[in-house]
Amino acid sequence: MTDMIRLWMGSCLIVTQCLLGAVTPWLEGLPALTEAEALFARGAYQRSLEAYQGIDVKDEALTAQQRRWILFRRLDSQWRSLSATQQPDQGPLMEVGRSLQRVVDDRDASQGVDAMEAALLESLGDFWWTSRNRRQWNQAWSAYQRALDFWAGSSELEVARDRFLNILWKASAVPQARPYEMYGSAGNYLPVDVLEQATRIARTPEDRSHAYYLLARSLQQRWGVQARSYERILRAFERATDTSTQHAWLDDALAQQAQWLGSQGRAEQREDGRWSFLPDYPAALKVWRRLLDLYDKEETRYHASATRSVEEILKVRADLAVDHAFKPDSRIRLHVRWRNIESFQLKIYAMDLVQDLALTDKGQLGSYQWIRSVETPSQEPIFQEAVETEDLGRHDPGHKEWVLKESLPEGAYLAIASSGGKELSREWILVSNLMVTARASSNRMLVWVCDARNGRPIPHATVRLWQQTRRGREQQWTSFDRQSDAEGLVVMESERADGSSWLITASKDNGQNLTMLHHPGNRRGQQDQWKVYAFSDRPAYRPEETVYWKAIVRRRDESGYITPAQADLKCRIVDPRGATVFESQVTLNAFGSLHGQWEIASDAPLGMYRLELKEKDDQWVANHTLFRVEEYKLPEMKLSFDWPGLEEGQTPEVPRPGDSVSLDLQASYYFGGPVTDAQVQVRVYRRPYQMIFPMPRPYPWMKVADAS
Repeated sequence: MTDMIRLWMGSCLIVTQCLLGAVTPWLEGLPALTEAEALFARGAYQRSLEAYQGIDVKDEALTAQQRRWILFRRLDSQWRSLSATQQPDQGPLMEVGRSLQRVVDDRDASQGVDAMEAALLESLGDFWWTSRNRRQWNQAWSAYQRALDFWAGSSELEVARDRFLNILWKASAVPQARPYEMYGSAGNYLPVDVLEQATRIARTPEDRSHAYYLLARSLQQRWGVQARSYERILRAFERATDTSTQHAWLDDALAQQAQWLGSQGRAEQREDGRWSFLPDYPAALKVWRRLLDLYDKEETRYHASATRSVEEILKVRADLAVDHAFKPDSRIRLHVRWRNIESFQLKIYAMDLVQDLALTDKGQLGSYQWIRSVETPSQEPIFQEAVETEDLGRHDPGHKEWVLKESLPEGAYLAIASSGGKELSREWILVSNLMVTARASSNRMLVWVCDARNGRPIPHATVRLWQQTRRGREQQWTSFDRQSDAEGLVVMESERADGSSWLITASKDNGQNLTMLHHPGNRRGQQDQWKVYAFSDRPAYRPEETVYWKAIVRRRDESGYITPAQADLKCRIVDPRGATVFESQVTLNAFGSLHGQWEIASDAPLGMYRLELKEKDDQWVANHTLFRVEEYKLPEMKLSFDWPGLEEGQTPEVPRPGDSVSLDLQASYYFGGPVTDAQVQVRVYRRPYQMIFPMPRPYPWMKVADAS
């Protein structure tokens, strides 16, 4: 789709020239101008610029309109040529854009807009919108809108129709779009009334579909979903996708229509007369399937999301949710969400966390997936209930909450939702006062079992530790059985306690609990790693100045960062050419820091200087950019301006159009005295003013320092 849009945008300018010729008689009768226009139409903007510049605008044979057109086309070709390059300096491009803006602003508004100015306005809109790294929608729309107004009132109906639509198509396409961007992503939503005009004048099925798609998206953005906009959005999407032509925007329209239908595509009126907007999953499913039928995986960016959406809508599910841990005598609350299912069974079984876990041959399971390793108990459930969902076949999700009438005895439980003998989901429930906590170091695991009510240790508790480690490409679980001592502690030595996932279960009498721990350990290179913060008293120096610098050093071990007091290091400063300009053997002080100074030579190279620290065996410690050397001098003079006759504290009056503005300009040396006989260049820039109205506040005194 993206390639198709690029091809379409590239052809827009060629269509522009062909259509514009019908209302631009000044282009006729001048071969040089015709040749330049042909080059412009092909997109050869640099060559067309040279061709336009080769035409002498002072030639008396040229009409005033032709002179004006040539001057405009020079600017038009120049900015398009500059925009096509990858020059990092945007100054020349912006200067041309400002010149184009001045041509528009300087025109007498009372003369109205003609076909030539409409082309100029369209070019200005293109500059602000489509030129490289621009995307200034407000400025672009200000120009586009005036051009659209002209073509909307033009008597040349066929030309006006095509020009009107082509401007809309350009404005709706996000320039230099990223894969995830579409209409409106850059704030370029078009007004609803303008798009309604487009739907009325569009002739081809592709143009009608495109206009209705943009209208539906703009209606969504303007009003959301309300009673007054729901039917309009629904009809606009239907007309946008009611075509057999597979054009560049059809997959966008289908995807947006399906998303809208799947979120708020069905309207229902409540008893109080107000409307609710609910998902219409059957309609959304139909649209997603149509998209998948029309497009292969390589043809649309929506193929993966469409596939996932179809699977999600059709998936049979009954998902359990529970808060897991409860105190004894608590009321147990369960929640089930289902979809595409007429009935299911909910059962609760008792289980033993220490004995029933079977992770040995399930290395692919993570510690948080342990419940999948528990075999379904063979004994009778302590609770079961058959649930009729009253599903209507519309793929609507349903839900129900249960509060067990009787509290469960202390212990661990497995809750399972199933249908037709197939398990759909499972969760675990824990009713216990026993608590277990764990912590791992590099070679040791510490577990503490206690009473959650008062923190008293629980001795002689059965503890099983599951450790997940990697063996080659595979994960493997290993279990260790221990018993807590009189302090409720279990200490287990391990060659690799860190860098592992741990699952620890504990039980004593009926009390059970578990905890999970992932200890990433010391990543490669972290053990004995140095950490250095180096700085100088200034960021920049001139030759022949003195640099004062300092470095604070820390080193990492098992317990964290330590201060490497009295450590011996090699220190050197390296210039931008890689040459060593300062070198010394240093010993860190009691605070793990070092400092020094260095005199910069008069011929020292300009640029960034680095501080390098190494151990005595030349092992790297740090490499820091420390400062830079620059050849600079302070400015000798300063410029300032002021309003004449304005007293201190006064605010100047805002000038109106036609007023003369006077300013006092003062140039003086920093050491004192005025600057005389100097050439002065004054530039005045104009930019659009956008009034921002502050939102009313219910209590103004909350935002005002002195309410009085």
